[in-house]
Parts: sequence; C-alpha cells; structure tokens
Amino acid sequence: MNWASGHNTYEYQGKNFGNKGLEFDRFIKLPQMIDEEIELAVSGTPPIDRLIRNGWTVRDANEVARSVDTFRSYVERSKGEFSVAKNSFFETQCGWWGDRAGVYLSYGKPVVLQDAGFSRHIPCGEGLFAVRSVEEAADAIGEINSDYRRHSHAARELAEQYLCVEKVLGKLLSEVGIH
Repeated sequence: MNWASGHNTYEYQGKNFGNKGLEFDRFIKLPQMIDEEIELAVSGTPPIDRLIRNGWTVRDANEVARSVDTFRSYVERSKGEFSVAKNSFFETQCGWWGDRAGVYLSYGKPVVLQDAGFSRHIPCGEGLFAVRSVEEAADAIGEINSDYRRHSHAARELAEQYLCVEKVLGKLLSEVGIH
C-alpha cells in the first residue's frame, strides 16, 4: 500500500477525509491480536518505527511491485491479504474495492479488507472478509486459520464467479444493451 497516496486530508461539513494512513491507525495493533506474522508492504512515508513496535514486519512496496514477476512471486508466497481503504473511501462507503484483493482471490488467497461498502455487492465470510474494526480483522484471520483450505477454495470461487472478465464484462455489456 501507499501510506499517503492520492490526496491530502481535507475537511467537508465538519468531517475529515484522508488517506490510508488515517485508517491504518485503527488497525495498528492487529499483529498483537493474532498468532500470525503479518507483513506490510508499504511505500510513501509510513511511521516505520511505530509499525515495528506494534508487531508489523515492514517491507518496501516498491521492491514488491518492481515488476509483474516480483509481484506475482510475492502473492504466491503470501498466505493472504489484509488491507485498509483510504479514509475518504471508508467514510463515504463508496464501494471501494482494492485491485490487489482481486489478484489475491484469483490465486486462492483469502482476503481481509476494510469494508468501504463493497460488501453490499459481493458475498463475504468465506475467502473474503469485510471488516470495520481491528477486532473484526483479528477474528477474520482466526477464522481463516481455522480452515485455511476451505477459505482458499472459497477465495478462488469468488474470483471465478465475481471477477472473471468473461462473466463480468458479458453481463455489463448485456445490461447496457450492447451484447
């Protein structure tokens, strides 16, 4: 993830809207709540010392995503993905969905993703978990670990059912009257 990508924090109608760093603070203690090593591949200007103090293993996201091959290799070696939304996406519940989540699901890797409204459109609870708090994230990781094989299979099934270009594009074109 990029700690501060896209835009600066701004205020609208008394509410602040910002980047991923603001949301990540809600989940900073996650490594202390699970029996699992958790790595954060991050670019930008994260508070690395603070992350490490809270149990995160920190990796340079630019190295992970240096090429298609390095990213593919990283995903293949990963057990799954955890990510947060930009604060502005979470606050507006706009339906944001991380593109990496689709990659992880297609590799049969379970995903725990902060819910910015996507759970209204795709089933969650097996292979994919929409979370709103650090406690929910810890519970989701525990659930995945309790039956990793089942959640891996469910992750792949979700990718095939909801992200397969032949299915999704065909449906979209049909709905707009082109196909």
